[in-house]
Amino acid sequence: MQEAAFTELINTRSLEQQKIEEDLRMKEILGKRQSFKPDEKVFKYKQSILQREFLSQYVFPTVNHYPKGFNTRDMRGEGEGGGALSKGPKTCPITGLHAKYRDPLTGTPYATKEAFKIIRERFFQ
Repeated sequence: MQEAAFTELINTRSLEQQKIEEDLRMKEILGKRQSFKPDEKVFKYKQSILQREFLSQYVFPTVNHYPKGFNTRDMRGEGEGGGALSKGPKTCPITGLHAKYRDPLTGTPYATKEAFKIIRERFFQ
């Protein structure tokens, strides 16, 4: 009977200590928390290796976060004709052939490697 009472006393003290540690941890987390904009994407990844935990957090900001000269495009499209993934004729303006590829920088469709080089030369002039 004495052993059970002693074990109960140890368990209650241990539980109180764990509650205090958890409260301190939560205060640290809430103090460090940053507010994210609703359209930002936040991915969290937790990994345990050899009894150690690693937490990685990746934040992908909106297009408006970048400066105007950064050449970003909104992939969702904005109404008619807007956006990088607009459905349109996929013919190469250089060769006139069906374009299998699209230049990620300019968004121009192209069919051959030579057409891609010409599109890039025109863009950087």
